[in-house]
Amino acid sequence: SLSLSLSLSLFFSHQAGTPMRMAKVIVVGPPQSGKTALVRRIVHNSFQGRQGNDPGPVAEAWGVPGGSGLELLFHELGKSSVYATAHHLFLQIRTIFLVVWNPKADRDDSRGLLRVHAAIRSVLDRAPEAKILLVTTHRDAGAHEMSEPGLESLWSKCQRHIVGYFHTSSRDGSNVARLLDRIVVLAQGLDQMDILLPPGFLSLRSRLRRLRGIRDASLTISRAEWDTFANEANVWGKEADRALGLFHAFGEVLRLPQDPSGEDVVLCPQRFADVLARALDGTCKFTRDGFLRYGHLAKVWQGYDKRLWPAFVRFLHDAGLA
Repeated sequence: SLSLSLSLSLFFSHQAGTPMRMAKVIVVGPPQSGKTALVRRIVHNSFQGRQGNDPGPVAEAWGVPGGSGLELLFHELGKSSVYATAHHLFLQIRTIFLVVWNPKADRDDSRGLLRVHAAIRSVLDRAPEAKILLVTTHRDAGAHEMSEPGLESLWSKCQRHIVGYFHTSSRDGSNVARLLDRIVVLAQGLDQMDILLPPGFLSLRSRLRRLRGIRDASLTISRAEWDTFANEANVWGKEADRALGLFHAFGEVLRLPQDPSGEDVVLCPQRFADVLARALDGTCKFTRDGFLRYGHLAKVWQGYDKRLWPAFVRFLHDAGLA
């Protein structure tokens, strides 16, 4: 948001340090659009066919070659409607959106365009200033490009947000390099890209990523544990609090809505989408007539610390998901 960007700029603009040149690329779109395959082609330059089950949220990092230090964090949020509407967890700053559609998945273009427009509106409802790239997939399989009338229709409704269109194939890589070049250009022009951060913040970020990579890592740590963790990276006192706020804004962590003195910090926001899905997925057998009863929370969130349940419920309300 603008106020967040201003506060970050005011705090960090006169500090000595190193820029954290990172941008988020949120990949959304209807099911069967080829979102996961597109991310794999971009990040690993390889192709993997259709996945049988929804893998849920996927996060992949890609360092832009050439010494710029720019890193792109791709977030593909899965097929479930819960995952697909969870992109606001990662939004606040430094974000580009890819709205992806497979024309072969729809019998007629009008239905597909309605789904594309719905995906765009879902983005703009949470990020009114979003920059959006439209991507169609399965070019190698004969999928046609988005029609000129279709593009004009979307452009007329969202013209200041749509900043490019690419017709791609993840199987043979057609036009993926051109798409990536455009993403890099947009990322380099995002606000706050050159903010200087204290060296300890970058060390803290590296430590955080290593912690997330540990198998069976906890979903959350307490605020006291965060402070200890920050101290070990030589980030102390108020700077530990500022680092927490900054990493929350960048989507590195998620602060649960609790009293600050006793709050918990979600180490991997992508994993938190599963918490939401357990309560909001249409297949949840513990909801009745659209209501989730408190007496069922133990079954819905079995395996999660009971102390966290009130924060989960409050998050659902605060985020407008329930």
